[in-house]
Amino acid sequence: MLADVSIVLKGPGHPRFMLVSDLDHTMVQNKDPTHERLLQFNRLWTTHFAPDSLLVFSTGRSPNLFAELWDEAPLLTPDILICSVGTELFYRPPGGGPLVPDGSWEAELDKGWDRAAVLDIVARRPRLRPQPNSEQRRHKLSFHLEAGNVGEEDAAMLLEGLRSDLAAAGVAAKVVYSGGIDVDVLAQGAGKGKALEFLLAQLRGLDRWPPSGVQVNGDSGNDAELFTVPGVRGCVVANAHKELLEFYHQQQAQQAAGEDGGSKHAPRIVLATQPCAGGIVEALTAFGSISDAQAAAALASSDEIGAGSSGRPEAAAARAAAVALAPLQGGDTGALEAAAEAGATRATAEGGLVALGGGAATAAAEEPSQAGGGITWADAVAVREVGPGLFLANYQLWSFKEGSRDSGGALACSALLRVVGVNGSRDDAEGGEAAAVKLVHLHEGPLGYDLTATKAFRDLAVSQAATE
Repeated sequence: MLADVSIVLKGPGHPRFMLVSDLDHTMVQNKDPTHERLLQFNRLWTTHFAPDSLLVFSTGRSPNLFAELWDEAPLLTPDILICSVGTELFYRPPGGGPLVPDGSWEAELDKGWDRAAVLDIVARRPRLRPQPNSEQRRHKLSFHLEAGNVGEEDAAMLLEGLRSDLAAAGVAAKVVYSGGIDVDVLAQGAGKGKALEFLLAQLRGLDRWPPSGVQVNGDSGNDAELFTVPGVRGCVVANAHKELLEFYHQQQAQQAAGEDGGSKHAPRIVLATQPCAGGIVEALTAFGSISDAQAAAALASSDEIGAGSSGRPEAAAARAAAVALAPLQGGDTGALEAAAEAGATRATAEGGLVALGGGAATAAAEEPSQAGGGITWADAVAVREVGPGLFLANYQLWSFKEGSRDSGGALACSALLRVVGVNGSRDDAEGGEAAAVKLVHLHEGPLGYDLTATKAFRDLAVSQAATE
């Protein structure tokens, strides 16, 4: 039986919101060593969205190149990863662990795909130079277009001729041109948009369509499909490539003319004024997604934390714990310890035991950690109830070392938290006051490299490349 992503979509809790984003020059501002905008997004996502929403990365990168970017940027671990221009789909099982491939998506793409025939047809066009072997995948063949002295019109003619030859040969394939140089030949059913449609169709089938919507984000031509998926809204970041900007302006013209059947008063696509992750945050604000998240949190607090409530406290407590952990995204490793209650302790990665509470953590909280050049962030946060008013927050603490992810120095952390005001706690706040978090015990230990997503993606890239 093939493993498939439905295990994530059927997981505990109805997903309230889904964010789908390209990576290079969209989520990640590749040439910014501070990653300021990405860290801003991380803080926002961890605090307002992570407890009840799905984070999906959709990238043209292969698993091998994704692993490289994972080392270069403080990315959060996605719930779902769409790789290789929509030809590969991976998911993170509930409860954590490495991302695994969706076998049902691979089987779907096998239909009508003839990889050998594509190679034969492309070989007749010397201006299409193959990309590295790591980018040649089971359902994707990738090339660089050597422009030389030939203009854009001739390049368009070359690509149209390639499409015609594939169709004449009966090959179920599609050609995607992006960034002014990249040419990908994919299985006909593939593409970023098709992969997203596959996910959303399953959500509809499970009656789990996110009530707060689906936002897609991109910067180049291979992202255009995302914006045409029915039911989504989108963000074109300010630094977008020419081909996506042209697509955006065409869509706006059609909308203004009433040709798309949509409302003229509620644009479905936002052209951000900020680049990369800053634009994504801008769009989350413009679409009302942040206010929706805040309203959902307030409702959860009212329904699940109020004194005498019969509701379940997990969602509200998870949000409260996420707020407590959010400062870690900015390198402030002392913020959680500053919330320690009297008698709290911290077990260090070196095996020591440190007393916290009663002002013991104050000095540590005064200044953000400067480890790794000041970039430290929490990832893979999971919160579960372990007793009345007590919750265990497991997370990974990462940092940069000399400009790259320190995979060998990552910490596996467990924070025992007392959430004041949660139904069932002896310390319930009166009148349904907002939950407050107190740290009871913090345990830090090394996160073995064998357990990191970095190793999992590298191993996966090597094993799949060997089967091609």
